[in-house]
Parts: sequence; C-alpha cells; structure tokens
Amino acid sequence: MKSDILKILRYFCLLFVIAFSLMAIIDCGSGDDSTTTTTTTTNTDPTANITSPSGGSSYTEGETITFSGTGSDTEDGTLTGSSLVWTSSIDAQIGTGTSFRRNDMTAGTHTITLNATDSNGATGSDSVSIIVSIDNSKFYGNFALSATADSCDVIYFKLTIGGDSSRRDEEGYYYIPEDANSTSYSGTDDDGDTYTMTITVSGDTVTIDEEEQWQGDPSKGWTMHLELAYSNSYNNITISGSVTDDDPDECQGTITGSAVKEGTVGVSIDSQYLQYRTYSDANDNKYRGWMSLTKDGIPVEVSDITKVELKNSTGAVVNETVDVNDLWIGASFGGGWNSSTSSVSFSGPFLDCGFSIRFPGGVELPAGNYTYEVTTSEGDIVSETFNYPGKKELPVVQSANMSSEWLGNDLHLEWVNPAGDYDQLRVVLRDEDWNEWYIRLPTDVVELTIPAVWVQNFVDLFESTTLYWRVQTRSYTNDNVNYARGYSDDLQIPDMPYPTWKCQDDDADNGIYRICNYFPLNPGNSWEYKIGLSTGDRFIANDTMTCSSGYSGILYATNTYEFDSYLQNGEDGLLGPGCFYNEGDFEDIGVAGILIESEMQIGETVSSSYPDWSISSTFAGIENITVPAGSFITLKFEILIEDSDGSCSYKTTIWFGKNIGIIKIHRTEANPSDCLGCFLVCDPDNDISKLNTASELTSALIDGVGY
Repeated sequence: MKSDILKILRYFCLLFVIAFSLMAIIDCGSGDDSTTTTTTTTNTDPTANITSPSGGSSYTEGETITFSGTGSDTEDGTLTGSSLVWTSSIDAQIGTGTSFRRNDMTAGTHTITLNATDSNGATGSDSVSIIVSIDNSKFYGNFALSATADSCDVIYFKLTIGGDSSRRDEEGYYYIPEDANSTSYSGTDDDGDTYTMTITVSGDTVTIDEEEQWQGDPSKGWTMHLELAYSNSYNNITISGSVTDDDPDECQGTITGSAVKEGTVGVSIDSQYLQYRTYSDANDNKYRGWMSLTKDGIPVEVSDITKVELKNSTGAVVNETVDVNDLWIGASFGGGWNSSTSSVSFSGPFLDCGFSIRFPGGVELPAGNYTYEVTTSEGDIVSETFNYPGKKELPVVQSANMSSEWLGNDLHLEWVNPAGDYDQLRVVLRDEDWNEWYIRLPTDVVELTIPAVWVQNFVDLFESTTLYWRVQTRSYTNDNVNYARGYSDDLQIPDMPYPTWKCQDDDADNGIYRICNYFPLNPGNSWEYKIGLSTGDRFIANDTMTCSSGYSGILYATNTYEFDSYLQNGEDGLLGPGCFYNEGDFEDIGVAGILIESEMQIGETVSSSYPDWSISSTFAGIENITVPAGSFITLKFEILIEDSDGSCSYKTTIWFGKNIGIIKIHRTEANPSDCLGCFLVCDPDNDISKLNTASELTSALIDGVGY
C-alpha cells in the first residue's frame, strides 16, 4: 500500500516539474531578467537600365527616337509606369514607363536619364548621352515671304520646303529628296510663259533662282534671284537679291525682305487638354479631351491620320475608339478682356482642326501624366505628354440667372456668377450649326455687350439663322491648360434682328433642287455670252435697288441693252423684275413675280402675272451640256412668256449651272415670228436671227473664281 502511494506521489511530482518547465518556457522574456532578440531588414535601392537609345547615338531633328528601359527592385520586383521617369538635360521630363517614342527632341547634346523609384522612395538611375542635330540636307519650313524690290510693289508668295514627295505638285510646296540637297521645278504662268525654280540647301543658305516670277505679278515676266539665309532654329528668314523685268519701267532693283515660319512640317499636336465638365444636371457630367492637329502648318486631313489614342502613365488606352472620319475643322471667333480699359476686344475668325476625345461611361481618370498619341498615314507616331491635375467639379451659372436682349442690333447679355473656386469665365455664342464664339472674361464680370458689327460678321460668315449662348466657369493649371469647366444651359437668343434665311444645299435624294444654288447674284459677279457668231456683252450683277413694292433686287445688266432687270434670288426663289430699265428709263411696276420657286422638283410649274405679261416656268429636267466655257451639269427650265394682249409670246429655255448661273439660254417658238420679246440674255441690236440663236456662256467670274 505504501509503495502505491509513493508511486502516485512520484507521478504528481513529475507532472509538477513538467508543468513548471512549460510555464518557464511560456514566460520566457516577460520578466526583468529576460533577453530580447531583434532582426533588422535593409531596403535595397532599385536599379535602372536604359536599353535604347544607345549612348553616343546621333539623330536628326524631327526623327522618331525610341526610348526603352527596365527597372527592378529586390523587394518590389519589376518596376513599371510612373515608377520609371525619363528626363532630358535639355527637354526636362520626356516620358514614363518602360517604352515610348518621341519625334520632337530639341537639337543639341542630351543627357538622357532613367530614374527608378521603389515603394519606399529609394531611387536608382541610368544615363546615356545622345546627339540631336539639325538636318541641313533637307530644309523643313513653312514661310510666307514678303519682299520689296525698289520700285516694285510688295511681293508675296508662299514657300514650303519639306520631305513629302506626294505634295510636290502643290502650289508653293517644294520637295527635296532624302538623298539630295537641291531640286528643280518648271511650270507655266498665267500668261503662258515658262519659269524654272531651283532650291539648293547648303549649310545655312537656300538659293532660289526664278525666271518669269509668276507669284509676284502674273501680268509681267520677271527674272528674279533670291538668297534666303535662315537661322538654325528656322524661325526667321532674311531675303536679299535682285530682280529685273523685261519692261524697264517695271520692277527693277535690289530685293530686301523677311519671312516668318508659320508652323512645323509634318503632323503636329499643337494643343491638347483633358478636363472634367460639370453641368447643371449632374447626370450630364463627364470627362472630355481635345487635341488640335496640323500638318505642315495647316489643318490635317482625314487621310493624314489612322489612329488617335490617349494613354495613362502605364501605357493603357483610356478613351473610346476615335473614328478619324470625325475630324473637326471649323472657324471660331474670339474675344478677351482688356484690364487697362476694362473692356472687351473681339477677334476672328480663327481656323481650328482636331479631335474631340470621349470616354466610356463610369470611367474615372485620376491625376497624373497622360499622353496623346497620333499615328499618321506614314506610320509615324506623334505624341504629347502632359500632366492632368485630377477631377474638379466647378459651380455653374444657372439659366434662371441669365438674360439677353437686343439693344438695336447690339447684343446685351447678363448673368449672375456662382460662388466657388474657378479662375475664369467664358461667354460662348453659337449658331444652329455649332459655329462658336469664345469670349474670355474675369470672374467678376456679370454683363457683356457685343457690338452689332461683330454680331453681323459672325452671322454673315456662317450664314447663321439662330443664335444660342452659355456661360462657362473654368479652372487652369499653372501651365495655362484648361482642365475643368462648368457649363450653364444653352439658351436661345430670341428675335434676332438679322436675316434668318440661308441657302441650303439640294436634297437630290428626294428630288428637290434649290435655285439659290444655281444663280449667285452677288455684287461683282459677271457673265459673258456668245450670241450667234459674235460675242455678246458682259452681264454684271451690281447696283441693288428697292422697288415701290418693297421688293429689293440686284441689277443684272449689260449697261448697253435696252432692258435691264432687277432680280432677286433668295428665300422666295428667283424673283423679278419688280423694277427695271427700259431703253434707259427706270420703270417700277410694284410687282415682283416668282420666276422659279425656291424649291422645285422635275415636272413642276410655277406661274406669275404682271400688268402687261405673264410668265410660266417648268422644271424640265437635268442635262449635261457643253458650251465655250466648258461642260456643265445643269437644271433645265422652260419659260413661256406671253403679252397680256396676245400680241407676242415666246418660250425661253434656260440651263442653270450650280454655283455659276445661266450657262445657256435659247428663245424659241416666237409668235409672231417677228416678236422682239426676250428674257434676261438678249441681243443688244434686237437682231431677230440672233434672238433665235442660243446664247452660250464663254466666261464668268463668280465670287472671285473664273470659268
């Protein structure tokens, strides 16, 4: 029994020892006499490696350079996107990420540095040196030249020298091949004389030798020598040389002048933005981008571009697919606040061209660097990197606080500015076709009066029938890039005191043709006709007149024939004559008949009555005809004219050419045969045989264009 008890005691003692040992182990380090062990981890700096371009590489200004590199970090692994920043010792930051391309590096010796940054802010870098030089084997530039040669008038002509062989036949564009430094051209001027031009590029001079200098004075034959010296930046040209003319009384002497570069050659991104737009209805809020593009200093064409993208700092495309056929080209008016006079000055129109960039619904675009990339039809990539500060919602002007009124023909606008943080106001006018007028104002201005002459200029240029206006609030970056806008509603401006009609194009798909497109009765337009075997008088549109009926027309006259008519071609169609000259005496009959309605379909007839005669016009069809002035597609009208007493009647067939006027006119079916009546184009001598012979257009000058 005693031995069993001892066994039990030994068992409990063993358990106690084990338990105490476990407690000692668990409590290790918690007492004052315990020992603490600390492990320290050291962050390793990342490394950067430039793989392209190679150190010492040479490029030509405008050449596309590919920048590629890698970044790695022991802790973070492979680095990409904004963790890799590229800089140039000349052009500052030029890109981010593992790869991108640039074609706009400034000429000079660049130190290119790739900086890699890890998540702890540690950095590493790699650098190479490259040379970007000016290409003196090809002179690229767009220049408007202005020179004076002693007794001569000022000489103006356009000179563009570039590398696009497809444009070599364009007026004023001269192509120098890749493997040459000169090129020659020959051609024929307006007088039929030949001229030659040689462009040679050598160092910093361009020599142009011309015979029969047709740009300056097409009526004279000139021999001209110009030596053009330009700076390495190609921004300015000085002109020196001499000019002689085959007429000693004309242009002779020394040429001096200058030229200023108008723009870069090739496709160029001239301006861009990414912005957040706030509207009175928050459901309309959205991101929107814009990019202005030119080629050789003029607006690009759809055929110049194959792709447009906006990429974030990781290289991901963030915009909706851009259809290059949606290229926008248009003219806008401008205006700005003059702080010294506390008034607004107006300007325009200005031509702009580019793409509006849209984004998928629900997308959020954080602050950071973004890059517009344009792929050209030649396969080049043009890019522009910029910083977007991030989304900012702006207060908007409420439509209830906007009012407009006409002060005579001046337009007066008033509004109440909203409270909030913004940098600038813009009052924007537009018409029904979205031709726009932007007027820049400080944030404390609450009204604006636009003088009638400027409103008239806008309305006349765009043939506007309806005007709308809105007020924008705007915020800008330190680089003056507009990154946020607040939009009021667009409000229509009622009771516009300007003509509200404009000529619309034909609706040929529905068989509707509009005569306003076929007889441009604008002051100064002129037409000359061959009548029989002789050349008739030149008809000229001039001298507007308002008849007693209120009808206003323009004189379509020979100045020698006995009967000259005041005609009108506008909203109501081709009208007239409400008044006319008859054998030199002015007659106002107070009635304006419709000769041809504003819109007609083939087979339709319109009739009008005058006190002494009646007119019935039928749209007979569409015909291709050839006259001395050329071949034309025409609208054919058969017009029956009858005296009210039945003493004379005849049919006159008129063929109208689009945007030109009367191409051919022929009087037939005279009854009696010796009836002397005629319509619009007649023989000055009232020769019956000529009256019955078709009059055909031999030449015309329409809105400055010759036919």
